[in-house]
Amino acid sequence: MRIYKLNSYLAWDEGFTVACSQLNLNRLLQASAADTNPPLSYLIIHYWIKLTKSISEPLIRIPSLIASLALICVSYIFSMRLFNKKIAYFTSLMVAISGFNIQYSQFARYVIFASLFATLSVYYFWKYFENMNFKSLCLYLLFSILGLYTNYICIFVNFSQFLFWTVFFKRYKRKCLYFSVTLVIIFICYLPWIIFLSSLKSETSRFLKIIDFPSLIAHLKLFPIFSIPHVFCSFIFGNYYPLKGFYLIVLIGAFLVCCYLFISGLIGIKDVKKNAYLNLIIFTPILITYLWMLIGGLFFFPKYFLFLQPIFFMILLNGVENIKNGILNIFLIILIVSFVLISTYHYYLEINKYDPKSPIDFISKNEKEGDIIILNPSSMSLFFNYYYKGNLKRLEIPSQYKIYRPNYGSLSHDEYLKITGEIKKYKRVWVYARLGFRTRVDPSGKIKRWIDENYKLKTKKDCVFLFVQM
Repeated sequence: MRIYKLNSYLAWDEGFTVACSQLNLNRLLQASAADTNPPLSYLIIHYWIKLTKSISEPLIRIPSLIASLALICVSYIFSMRLFNKKIAYFTSLMVAISGFNIQYSQFARYVIFASLFATLSVYYFWKYFENMNFKSLCLYLLFSILGLYTNYICIFVNFSQFLFWTVFFKRYKRKCLYFSVTLVIIFICYLPWIIFLSSLKSETSRFLKIIDFPSLIAHLKLFPIFSIPHVFCSFIFGNYYPLKGFYLIVLIGAFLVCCYLFISGLIGIKDVKKNAYLNLIIFTPILITYLWMLIGGLFFFPKYFLFLQPIFFMILLNGVENIKNGILNIFLIILIVSFVLISTYHYYLEINKYDPKSPIDFISKNEKEGDIIILNPSSMSLFFNYYYKGNLKRLEIPSQYKIYRPNYGSLSHDEYLKITGEIKKYKRVWVYARLGFRTRVDPSGKIKRWIDENYKLKTKKDCVFLFVQM
């Protein structure tokens, strides 16, 4: 299932991964700091490109595919330790056939690597507290560091474990003493990246600066409070389940049933230590990330919490087992499997529609000397350059990361004049834009209106998330 459509076109932000991974190490670290992730996933793909000497779509995704297969195995092992063989089989099966998981196994980004390392960190932490195995503590240390160098969300995983440590310190003093030393070592190992980020003040400010009230309201519109349950919904229904008509009614009903089973599964865990650990691991990273999004202006996407999917399915089946009715149990399991398979089906449907290369081919076929290409936002350039082999001048609309300015990303008057002044020099303008032309960078659409007033629209080609017009 993970090999099917592995050769599909790169998603637009995979272009950043490919471009970043081909840089020398110093520039790679700087580019990673400019992104919202530490550098480990880029380093993995960097050395993978050196090994394979190829940046083709399927080859660039092989590391993610391998990490995804490893995550299935870890899901089984972790479930066996927490519950039983039946739940372990179910959990690993759900992770294996989940469209949400398959999507990121075919995605040359940090997501699946962070999920694997975070899951291993969660597993080895629990294994250590169960039997005080020194090997488990060392492996916990290793995977925690790898996770921290892959995604900042892993900081909150370690914070959840720290909270567990504080709660049970008196009961397990010796274990907690060794764990506290491990936390110090993790901090020391992560310190070089903190220092490096601090040296790049313009980038660090994106993570530390408190946004103003208008930006807070804008982020609440983008990620309202129901974004939190949407995380759990994505574990079953993925990112491409139809949200209209009959499909929406069925989804709401199925989600309510899953909520009941999930809550029942959590309550049904009688081991206080295990119950506390799972609650902290599940809810602490989600709640803190959401608050961080509101205060610091970052984003809140379900993919950040993919490492929680195996734990979610474990608890879900534990809730099913709490229902003492064999026929109903079988019906509920079939229902859950069916919805997961439907999510996978819709993911493959979306992949079949996704063709960002055809607009680029359209430009290459119809371009003339003296044309100009406008890329909106500027991050599109890395993706665009992967497929475009022509020589036309490309003008990039400033990066969407300017949303961290007090006016929430609107172009300044000087930027507007600079861009429109450059466009005036050309008779024909190609526009290559994501999600239309109106973005957080130019929310009022000033540049688009200026182009419409000064140029006659001759051609337009729509694509999933993209359009090209001349």
